[in-house]
Amino acid sequence: MARHTRKLALRDHVWSVAKAHRQFTARELAGATNRSDEYILKALKDWTEFGYVERIGHRGRRVLFQVTGKAGNPVTRDDDGEVIRETTAEGNMWRAMRKAGGTFSYVDIAMWSNTAATPVTEADAQRYCQALAAAGYLRADVKANGRGQLALYRLIRDTGAFAPRERSVKAIWDANLGDFTLLSRARA
Repeated sequence: MARHTRKLALRDHVWSVAKAHRQFTARELAGATNRSDEYILKALKDWTEFGYVERIGHRGRRVLFQVTGKAGNPVTRDDDGEVIRETTAEGNMWRAMRKAGGTFSYVDIAMWSNTAATPVTEADAQRYCQALAAAGYLRADVKANGRGQLALYRLIRDTGAFAPRERSVKAIWDANLGDFTLLSRARA
């Protein structure tokens, strides 16, 4: 699992650089991301197959690629060619928040995150924004007033490419200490 997490983080980084450049050769992308030509060629093969980039000609003797503007992030394959990630609603919302660059409402997040492959409703986005605000990842710059004014959030704790997710954990409450002990920590 950790190997896949690293692979996903690397591929996400390469994809963000590719989108910033819009047009590039494999060698240019390899240089900009400090990845091998072989790694970049594998990524470009996947991205071309799934319609995220297209060949548009040549720059010198090298093939020139262009980002197509297709929504979402390309999938990543493992060494056996199997897809190791389908995008998730939380992942799409987290990426939208990271790229917002200012304030946003849950309606904005739903609109920016919703894809045919990974639907995100306004209710999903509202719950996720509220959970992240409660956990200290978002700050409400403008509070909702109940009369049509939506809360406007700002990302204040960007911890990286992978979306924070709410989890249920098993714990023991000790009223003497006023503290929880996670069951996984309690086991010896």
